[in-house]
Amino acid sequence: MAHIVFILDNYFPNFQAVGICVKNIINELKKENEITVICQKTGINEVNKEKFQGTQIVRIQTKLNSFKYYFIAKSNKNSGITKKLYKLIADSIRVYRYLNALLSKVILQSDVVDAYLSTLAKVHKEEKIDMIIPCASPFESCVAGARFKLIYKEVKLIPYMFDNYASN
Repeated sequence: MAHIVFILDNYFPNFQAVGICVKNIINELKKENEITVICQKTGINEVNKEKFQGTQIVRIQTKLNSFKYYFIAKSNKNSGITKKLYKLIADSIRVYRYLNALLSKVILQSDVVDAYLSTLAKVHKEEKIDMIIPCASPFESCVAGARFKLIYKEVKLIPYMFDNYASN
C-alpha cells in the first residue's frame, strides 16, 4: 500500500472543479493506497487536519489568507457600514494578490510554496510519502512538490495538470 499525497488549492468542504476531479481520482486510488490531501484553508473556522471519506486532509494557511478570512468572518458577523468596511479590507487583500501577480516579475507566491513544503515535511515525518501528485492549481503546488523531491529522491512526483480557469 503506497502513501499518495495530492496537493491542490481547495478541497472539502469547499470543492471547486479541480477538487471534484481529484476526489473522483482519490475514490479509485484509496481502494489500494493511503491518501492524504494538502490544500489551502478556505475559511477561518476550518480545522487544520481532518478525515473525509477515509482521506486525510491537511490544510495550510498563509498569513495573508489568515487576514483575509479573519476580515471575511468579521464581515459576516456585522452589518451596515462595519460590514462593508470589513468586506472592503478582505477584498483589498485579494486585489493585492492580483496586482502582485500582474506587476511583479515573479508571480510565484513564495509563502504558499513554503507552506506546502513545510506541510509535506510534516506529513512525511508522520508517514513516509511514496508519491506526490501536485494538481497545478495552484502552480505553487508543483514547485513545492519538485523542491520536496530534490530532498527526498525516492519520492515519485507526478504533476497532474488541470485547467487553471476551470472554476470560473
